Amino acid sequence: MDNSAILELAKAWPALSTLRLGSNGSRAVSRITLRGLDHIIKHCRDLRSLSIVINAQDPPTVLDDMPTCCNKRITTINFADSLLSNPSDVVAYLSVLFPGLVEIQTHRNLDMETKDLWRQVTTMIPAMRRAHEARSRLLELESS
Repeated sequence: MDNSAILELAKAWPALSTLRLGSNGSRAVSRITLRGLDHIIKHCRDLRSLSIVINAQDPPTVLDDMPTCCNKRITTINFADSLLSNPSDVVAYLSVLFPGLVEIQTHRNLDMETKDLWRQVTTMIPAMRRAHEARSRLLELESS
């Protein structure tokens, strides 16, 4: 499954409230990227629970590539055995896509290096959320 398949799935099931797409124990690298999550959030507006394996090894870094919508309901995501690199870019993308995100879960058997990278993402989430909130307040003050 890749981002195109995720887009079709999301369009077909717009009322989806729970999505669990796992690896079935496979060690193959997922073809779903962070941009695939954008498709899910854009088309599945009622989503409340998400467990998905993604490949976040090449996260978007340019503001033009940031998500175009968000889901404020999801506070925890299970990324199972998802791979990643550059935790700061991953958390920047996730914090825009999921402004209410508090916790990231992974599989217990994930290698220590990858588990540590996900731990870094989780650690940065509160600071990123505070930065977004401060920016929103500033924009409100400027428009008053």
